[in-house]
Amino acid sequence: MAVLTGRLFRLRSMATTCIVRPFRVFGITNIIIALIVVIGLLVFLPSKSTDTVYRFVKSYGSGNNELEEEFIPTGPPKTILFWNDDWGYMKDGVDGLFKELNCPVSNCIMTLNQSKLNEADAVLLHICPLANKKNPVWPTRTNPDQIWIFYTHESPCFRGFAGKWEQLYPEWDSKGFNWTMTYRADSDIPMFYGDVWKRETPTNKNYTEVALREKKLAVWISSHCETFGQREYYIKELRKHMPLDILGECGDPNGCPMENRGYIDDTCMDLVGENYKFFLAFENSFSFDYVTEKFFKTLRGDFVVVVRGAADYTRLGATPEMYINTANFSHPRDLAAYLMKIDKDPALYAKMLEWKNYYDGTSYTPRTRQSWCDLCKKVNQNPMPRKTWTNFKAWFNESECRKPPDLDFVTEELKNEPMKPWPRPAA
Repeated sequence: MAVLTGRLFRLRSMATTCIVRPFRVFGITNIIIALIVVIGLLVFLPSKSTDTVYRFVKSYGSGNNELEEEFIPTGPPKTILFWNDDWGYMKDGVDGLFKELNCPVSNCIMTLNQSKLNEADAVLLHICPLANKKNPVWPTRTNPDQIWIFYTHESPCFRGFAGKWEQLYPEWDSKGFNWTMTYRADSDIPMFYGDVWKRETPTNKNYTEVALREKKLAVWISSHCETFGQREYYIKELRKHMPLDILGECGDPNGCPMENRGYIDDTCMDLVGENYKFFLAFENSFSFDYVTEKFFKTLRGDFVVVVRGAADYTRLGATPEMYINTANFSHPRDLAAYLMKIDKDPALYAKMLEWKNYYDGTSYTPRTRQSWCDLCKKVNQNPMPRKTWTNFKAWFNESECRKPPDLDFVTEELKNEPMKPWPRPAA
């Protein structure tokens, strides 16, 4: 008994020494700090077996970097069939598309091969070409687990939809689409024409020097001369009150390089920055959230953009200082007077460009849009989120083709006035 008691005493002495001695050597404050660090590492560092990681992303619409939870998919790659690439968006190929775009989740294979229909996890149907055809070829749905996606980057005012609405609504509803992929922010997969974000480190460009350069006043570039938004009438009236060059199919077709399907290329935007103070980014229709690449392409240019459309640009990440909106002027002559006033005031013009030191942005072509990454991520979710769209008339509808609210000045004479020859001296 005495032996056992002695051993217990020695063990207690050793334990006391092991616990107390570190406090004497390192100090109780340092010990507490060390414990907090260890606990923090255990809590916040993911283990090797976890399937969740975190990454910093540019949050569309907020301009701020946010922490987004992402996952690492398991299992074989998901196959996405692009059923009808009639407009050649994927003409440069689809092999390795998701890795090429640096998608956080790239466990997907895009294919244009219609024979892969039954084995595809998701089927993407480009609605505009299907609506344009007299006898469109729709796939036959045989796999109930498959996701069908309603895909379009055009607004409801697209000329291929015009006059066909009552035919299109039931056709779309009958297909059992599960997801929508459009330019609208409330789509299942929003497909924006560009992005805006706040710079992590501001630049220090001298925009006073830019303002003092000798430039022409303004330019409009377009490949569509008759539109639902009737921007052509606004342009005709505006040219009566200020100098305005017109490039593209509606003016000088050789004045600016245009890419496939009328997209303005970077060479053209460089030309604008070198030669003009204002760029008119007028949308072809007044539709909810409809803002095309023409606006986003202006973000890096040494000029001020003038917009016309029905979208709330702040919803898409832009701040009011980034653009001049025609909605703030009762008549084109008032807009013209304002632009010419700014033109004569270098300090004011420079101030209107200063935001470019703090924000950046980019435009996307149909093939490079980040929505492809969102699509790959979504089809890799397990289980994949599902729903069935059965009432397109209530969402993507003809009523979204809003009547332009700013054309009270239009006369039959103005309508019949030719768009050419250009340029014409200001009245």
